[in-house]
Amino acid sequence: MAAVQEPPRTGLPAGDPGFPQVDLALVQLAVEQAALDDLSGASEVELIDQIQQLESVQHSLAALQATRVRAFARLHVENGITAGQTDPDRLQRGVVAQVGWPAGSRRPRPAVG
Repeated sequence: MAAVQEPPRTGLPAGDPGFPQVDLALVQLAVEQAALDDLSGASEVELIDQIQQLESVQHSLAALQATRVRAFARLHVENGITAGQTDPDRLQRGVVAQVGWPAGSRRPRPAVG
């Protein structure tokens, strides 16, 4: 399995943990435009190459999303504890409610140990 890297952090001040919102908007626009492409003249090789590229993009986006969800969950729990909330189930429900995981999807489980 290939290693997944986060997107380059261009145009950011030193120490900034994110990236400009415009980067994601451009990615979304490119994907939406590609969805409108006429593929009637594409060869099997070209289509397989595109499918492989799409798989790679999906994996990269999933990794990026996971890092953001993990960072949000940590911050949410820290803020909850600071505010006096110590019930782990309630803190987890707060994370799940705000991140908006669809029903039946994989959700984080409380750490054991």
